[in-house]
Amino acid sequence: MQGLSFQPAITALNRISEFSNISQEEEPDRKINIQGINRVEFKNVTFSYGKKKALENINLTINKKDKVLITGPNGSGKSTMVKLILGLYKVKHGKILIDNQDIDIISLSSLRDKISFVSQNVFLFNDTIRNNILYSKPEATAEEVEKAAELSGSSDFINKLDEKMDVIVGETGRMISGGEKQKISIARAILKDSDVVIFDEATSQQDAQSIERIEALVEKRFKDKICIIISHRSIKNLKLTKIIRLLDGRQD
Repeated sequence: MQGLSFQPAITALNRISEFSNISQEEEPDRKINIQGINRVEFKNVTFSYGKKKALENINLTINKKDKVLITGPNGSGKSTMVKLILGLYKVKHGKILIDNQDIDIISLSSLRDKISFVSQNVFLFNDTIRNNILYSKPEATAEEVEKAAELSGSSDFINKLDEKMDVIVGETGRMISGGEKQKISIARAILKDSDVVIFDEATSQQDAQSIERIEALVEKRFKDKICIIISHRSIKNLKLTKIIRLLDGRQD
């Protein structure tokens, strides 16, 4: 028997605790349940990991329908901004406002219920493709799941599988490729239909045709949503509302 590694399990637990609605994380002062998100504001936000400053004096307003690119080299603070929007950390200096409400008093469950997150490294359960897509909206119908798979491009590889939607993807999704995992993550976002969609290097493992499909989704399917695109490279084919360039945690 091969030696067991606990790292995949630890990674999975971290990702589930980060992006799921876990009631144990709630704090007494998080009493506000929001019904939607129409505006996200960073007001003079400075944030540090211990003594290491990750963001410094960030000011940004994102409104409904905005398509915002946050770009910059690795370590510039892009992912930190996403973590703050998701409520994974609290701002020590400045404020983040969601529709004029301080994010620190908004319940994490209601906040994250309004946000979809499409990441570079997608975690999948050792379950069927169907159930992995359903994770974002368990009550969805079979027709809704199939439509989400079609729009995301997942159907392109699913239809080639003997068991189609009912194939088991294996631990952490090892039976399918990184690009296919990303398509499933996009299908989850389509199905969830949340007010905010965050793409964190979501095209890193996609071919040119798949990238064009994602861009079309942003402009059509997600046209009324706030879309935040995190990328270390420029985006050429999207009509962006704002471009935020970060360098060493500061707006360039």
